[in-house]
Amino acid sequence: MKLFLRLLMVLLISLLSLTACGGGDDDDDNDAGDDDAGDDDAGDDDAADDDAADDDAGDDDSGDDDDDDNDADDWSDFFPPPAGPLGTYRIYINEEETEFSDIPVEVVGEDSTTFPGETYSLLQAGDFDASATNGQRTWFDLYTVLQAGIRRSEVYEDLKAPDPTFSITFDPAILIEFDQAVGETRTNDTTGTWDFGDGVTVESDFSAAATVQDDNASIDVPFGTVTGCRKVALAVTETGDDGIPFTTDSTFYVHPDYGIIRIEMVPGFFSIDLVALP
Repeated sequence: MKLFLRLLMVLLISLLSLTACGGGDDDDDNDAGDDDAGDDDAGDDDAADDDAADDDAGDDDSGDDDDDDNDADDWSDFFPPPAGPLGTYRIYINEEETEFSDIPVEVVGEDSTTFPGETYSLLQAGDFDASATNGQRTWFDLYTVLQAGIRRSEVYEDLKAPDPTFSITFDPAILIEFDQAVGETRTNDTTGTWDFGDGVTVESDFSAAATVQDDNASIDVPFGTVTGCRKVALAVTETGDDGIPFTTDSTFYVHPDYGIIRIEMVPGFFSIDLVALP
């Protein structure tokens, strides 16, 4: 069970940080993520422009989805994500959040060879080009907006080793949905096979239940104070050969411009914060 907790922690970093890769704009607040190149702002008074009083009445936003409604269109640039760095995340490993590690996350690119006839986005957490001792690679199906299928994940305790320390392969991919309305839960089931690199494999049944709790949450992290977040509760249940289910609960905050902002997993056990974007 401890292996599952550890893997889920890294899976969540990878899954939710992928949304940080785009330059989508969910509002007209003139922030770093805004792309208003196509706007006709002749009617705007942007001299001071924190946009608190700017209703953009003069804008021609026919091509923009700047309605701040946090709907699927706001996230469409991220599915699938382009190759490149996503950002740096801080993993706290104690309840007081005094012990932590900062890790880079990036999309390596599309992979159509690992699973013949199937194409996935390959995403990795950890610096695979340096002397770091831990890292993880995950294959995602990211071709439906606000849905993520996880096909396989590999965990490395030695990044210079040719093979992962252990891995898990889901067949079919375990699907996590977060496009539903506030209060709605989506559940998906699959089978996962653990491989511990010593010729021993273990098969388990998995169920992922995602519930959107808030669509305008605010959270403080090292990156700053972020408002307009989607708050999602995720419960992943694993049932092994003993028939006893084990559930890991987590809560995460995600934003269409900045990606994952914070993850609270098994309160007092792990938490993850956004530190910086590339």
